[in-house]
Amino acid sequence: MNIIRFLSQDPTDDVMKVLGCLRRMNFALHDLTVTPGGGGRFRVRLEYEPDGILSADTFVARVATFHGIESVAASVVGSEEATLVAAPACGMAATARGAARGG
Repeated sequence: MNIIRFLSQDPTDDVMKVLGCLRRMNFALHDLTVTPGGGGRFRVRLEYEPDGILSADTFVARVATFHGIESVAASVVGSEEATLVAAPACGMAATARGAARGG
């Protein structure tokens, strides 16, 4: 199971963009959580399963390029989590931290 997390100021719009990408890539959604993140932002967490043709890394890289989405991080359940960086133009910095199943 794969997890993607990101911050959004407009989760209604941004979650729809991400779900559309998930659908087009034929990935299965298992869980979706949106919680207040402070500063007018929301924390979004999706748990999904890739279909095997396209990679989870491709999905995460695409999401990281969406306007309005910040601090994209990806992990596999039970492994170390690392923030994946899309094109440098996105202005995201890479970080690493231990993954926790709950958030």
